[in-house]
Amino acid sequence: MIRRPSSAASPLEQVARVTTDSLVPCQQRSSLRLATNADVYLRRCLKYPGRGVFHSYPEYLHGILLDVDPDVTSFVPQPYTLKIARTSYTPDVYVVRTGQQAVIELKGKRGLDPLIEASARAFFADYGIHFSVVSNNTVLAREREALNWLPLLQVLACADQTGLDTQSMTSTLLERCRRFPGTTVEELLSPARRPTQYVEEVALYRLLVTHQLSADLVSAPLNYSSVLTAC
Repeated sequence: MIRRPSSAASPLEQVARVTTDSLVPCQQRSSLRLATNADVYLRRCLKYPGRGVFHSYPEYLHGILLDVDPDVTSFVPQPYTLKIARTSYTPDVYVVRTGQQAVIELKGKRGLDPLIEASARAFFADYGIHFSVVSNNTVLAREREALNWLPLLQVLACADQTGLDTQSMTSTLLERCRRFPGTTVEELLSPARRPTQYVEEVALYRLLVTHQLSADLVSAPLNYSSVLTAC
């Protein structure tokens, strides 16, 4: 049991005692009541080793964006259960970004209870973990981008499950895009041959997700006319 009064809070902020069983992030089991009443989404992730559980649509989109963020190395949905005063609180996600640990809570207009927010922020600060509350609207503003990435992530999650090796093919595709700027997807993946080009497709998606290649996925989904640029 980790039990520590915080010294990181502002003297003007009221904070409550916070306890937790562990600070090793581990996806918490969703209660039957929450699973029944919440808008729950499940997805196999790339940077979380397992099936992520997301308790709202913004959380689901946020997880997609974390998977394609080049600065994020890993994340864990629903990482801790904290006891703050007499309230059990599970933040939305633990993230490692550019070597720094962070815990993020997504909230709508009503925000997070001020006592819980101040107490959680102070508690995590004692352990070098940054705590922040992000507006749902901030995530929803990138909904189109997240949904454009989703089909690629679904293909890659399946490929990762089977251990598909694309190292040689990724090198070949990357070299071609470097030699021929302006290469389109159609020049690498023929629509007529797509069923026989699974390895090429997975290799291309891995290059995009790891940002060795770039394409405009902010405003439009990947298609055969998408232009690929070596990063």
